[in-house]
Amino acid sequence: MTHKLQSPPHRSEPHPAQGLDLSGSAAVPDALMTPIQCAAYLNCSPFSLSDWRCKRIGPPYVRAQGCIRYVLSDVQKWISANTITTGD
Repeated sequence: MTHKLQSPPHRSEPHPAQGLDLSGSAAVPDALMTPIQCAAYLNCSPFSLSDWRCKRIGPPYVRAQGCIRYVLSDVQKWISANTITTGD
């Protein structure tokens, strides 16, 4: 018996990161992102962000009434601080 891979069902709702333009000059430095939006921005999984929070190695975040949010400018600073350059 062989199993065929099936494509996932069509999503009728947009991806949670859609609709949040974080590119170029249109980005608002103090924009708040959900973990899903931040993961999309960093091109990683929300699980990775959760793991990084537990290990205290990820970008800074805000916890307000149980909700976790990331400030865009803080995430960008974290990226800059963790950028490794090679060469000269």
